[in-house]
Amino acid sequence: METYHTQIMSKERLKFLDILKEALAIPHQHINFIIFSLFTSLPYFFLSVFFEIVLQETLLDTFKFFAPTSDYLYSDWESSITFHVDRDRSKGNLSGQWIKLCLLYLVPCHLLGFLNIVLTVNAVSMIYAGEKRISLRDMTVQKARLKGSFITSIYVLLLSTCILLGLVGVVTNCYILTKGFVINYYYYGENNYFVDSLITIFHIAVFIALLVKYSDWSAGWNMALVISVLEETYGIESFELSAYFSRGSTQHGLLLMLVFVLWEIVFRLPCLFGRCSESLGGILFSSVCTSLIFIGNLMKWVVCVVYFFDCKKQILEKKVDEEVGRDARVVNV
Repeated sequence: METYHTQIMSKERLKFLDILKEALAIPHQHINFIIFSLFTSLPYFFLSVFFEIVLQETLLDTFKFFAPTSDYLYSDWESSITFHVDRDRSKGNLSGQWIKLCLLYLVPCHLLGFLNIVLTVNAVSMIYAGEKRISLRDMTVQKARLKGSFITSIYVLLLSTCILLGLVGVVTNCYILTKGFVINYYYYGENNYFVDSLITIFHIAVFIALLVKYSDWSAGWNMALVISVLEETYGIESFELSAYFSRGSTQHGLLLMLVFVLWEIVFRLPCLFGRCSESLGGILFSSVCTSLIFIGNLMKWVVCVVYFFDCKKQILEKKVDEEVGRDARVVNV
């Protein structure tokens, strides 16, 4: 790590756009990194495409199940009984689909994603903080700290999943409560368009605020995972070190993660609402969108490594300044 410290101190302090430029320059100037990332990411990419298709099918079945249906459409008693029996059967099938989806996300997707992150972070750190040009063989032969970084990845998985589900729940409950309040306690007759517009604006504002907060938190735990891969620190200590390194740079981390969160939303929403899993063309379209999401996720970890080194440089500079100031006071005394 002494080599890393020397190279870090030789680099200039970076701003938001500078970090993005430095990250984009790594694949642009190092074709070996592109080849390495292509071959090491293929298993995770194919699994991601499969997961997206399963996710879309599960969400589509969920929307169909919760779609409003009136019992009065069934005039005879037998049709009504058949409808409710089919609905109970669909409920059981839907629960099984969600269980399978969660297991797919928590086990194979997490394991392959974790290995892909470790390989990417190590390769980027070798390129960005290295004294010489890194060959493809150097990237392939890596000494990875799998145990500590895997423990940290479990923390990150639990945090990100719980917080994301919590944010979705907050937005959903907010929508239900405000909509129910307007319907039950406020008669708006001809002004319903104006009131609906106000409710929509309110929900969008809540969603944006929660999205920004999620991006802020994700910058912290992503740096903690980078620290676990590159340093001899993991678990809670890596989160503490992440908070220590990012002091004074949290705004940069927030903006950087917000870019990639928006990138993922932009390319995922058309697949979720376009029912892309129902046809071959839709599956191909979903695969293209997934590949773009995958590229964005890969670049996110490149950015995280550059951001980590930039934050570490700031801390090292402060330590040097403090030591110089302390020595100067001792000499004066």
